[in-house]
Amino acid sequence: MAPMPTTLWAASSLFLSFLRLPCGALGAASEPLLGGEYVPTTDVGYITDLTELLDAIEQSTDSSKGLEFYKKVTDLASSTSLEHLSTVRTPHERANPLSSILKYALYRSDNGNGNEIHVSRDGMEFLDKPIDSYGDSIVIAEFNKRSGYNPVLTAETIRATNVWMGT
Repeated sequence: MAPMPTTLWAASSLFLSFLRLPCGALGAASEPLLGGEYVPTTDVGYITDLTELLDAIEQSTDSSKGLEFYKKVTDLASSTSLEHLSTVRTPHERANPLSSILKYALYRSDNGNGNEIHVSRDGMEFLDKPIDSYGDSIVIAEFNKRSGYNPVLTAETIRATNVWMGT
C-alpha cells in the first residue's frame, strides 16, 4: 500500500479544530463556531508544519530523529506537536460513547491492565500509560517495536492515530 499523500493528512485537520487553540494564536480569526469549540482562522501554517514533520519522520532512518520530529512543538502559543495531538482529549471524544467503549476494550486487552471490571478511569492503563494517552502509547510502541524502526509505517501510524482520535 502506498503512503498516504500529505494532502490527505492536511485534510484531516478538522481534528486540529477541536484543540481549542487560543484566539489569535494562529492568525486572523472570525466568530467562534460550535459553541466556541472551533475558531476559524486564515493561518494554516501549523497544519503545514505538522505535515512537514510527518514527511521528515517518513524520510528519517534513525528512530531517535523520528521521535524528535514527533515531539517537536510547531506553534509555541498553542504547544502544538504531533505528540500533543496524540494525547489531547477533544470535546467530541468526551461526548462520543464509542470512545469510552474503545478505551474500555484497550484497558481489558492483553496490553491493558484490565483485571478488574469496575475501576475508575484514572486507574485504567494501556501499554503501561494512562488510558487517555492511548494514541501516544500506540505511536511510542511503533517507534520501539522489536522488529525495528520503519519510518513509513511510523508516519502512517501517527496519521491514522491522530485521525482516529479526532473522529
